[in-house]
Amino acid sequence: MMKQNKLTKTVCVALISAGAMFSAPQASAQLLGLGVNTDARVGVQVGRAPEPRRHSSYSFTYNGYTSGHWYQAGHTHRAYHYDPYYGGYDCHTRFQYGWQHGDRVRYESTFCYDRYDRAHERRGTRVAIRID
Repeated sequence: MMKQNKLTKTVCVALISAGAMFSAPQASAQLLGLGVNTDARVGVQVGRAPEPRRHSSYSFTYNGYTSGHWYQAGHTHRAYHYDPYYGGYDCHTRFQYGWQHGDRVRYESTFCYDRYDRAHERRGTRVAIRID
């Protein structure tokens, strides 16, 4: 029992000492006899502020197309032709103008019809092209 109390005291003292050394690094370095450089330098830099983000919440018109709406790129007639690559019927390209990271972009994507005649965008086919 005596050895266990002695071991417990030794572990507690070691933990408290380690905590004190890590909590005050300069004081612990002085206790260990290490040279500590206490010179502190403060500097001020003057620079330009970051550019403000461009406003991207309003709609705009580009080449006669209003942003935020999908438009068909060319005429698609319904032939009910199944495209195994996209997994849908009568797949065609649509485009839309919008915003991405503060820049105006043109989105292009592939849309297909399902067997219930509902159009849906195929996953992984959307491309964003930045416009000026």
